Amino acid sequence: SYKGGPEIIVPILHDVNEEFNWLPPEALLRIAEVTSIPIEHILRIGSFYNAFSLTEKGKHVIRVCTGTACYVKGAPRILDAFSRELNVEIGDMTEDKQFSLETVNCVGCCGQSPVVTVDDDIYGYVNQTMVQDVLGKYT
Repeated sequence: SYKGGPEIIVPILHDVNEEFNWLPPEALLRIAEVTSIPIEHILRIGSFYNAFSLTEKGKHVIRVCTGTACYVKGAPRILDAFSRELNVEIGDMTEDKQFSLETVNCVGCCGQSPVVTVDDDIYGYVNQTMVQDVLGKYT
């Protein structure tokens, strides 16, 4: 449904990423085929923007802020709690593909540190005892 040249790649990638929560290789190859835009160009854009992922992610992406304010107020302990509770390493996805666990340098909510995001939801003043409650909202 998109018309144009290389300028249409970002909106297309956004739609694909929104649908699958990542940019599957098959989808990227199909985009290259349909648009006649070289796959190398598409991959450059897909790997440049943080909004896109070239690796599969879980249905829900948990990001623990590890910026200075969050770090000082316990982010490493919160990260460990999520990792233990989900039985997943940082940067990986749970076996059931429900959750991915990541770190982020700053989400801009330093006054509410430590901060965790799950998808588009933001949780401030998080502590280790809140991990199960946060996860419960997404299971």
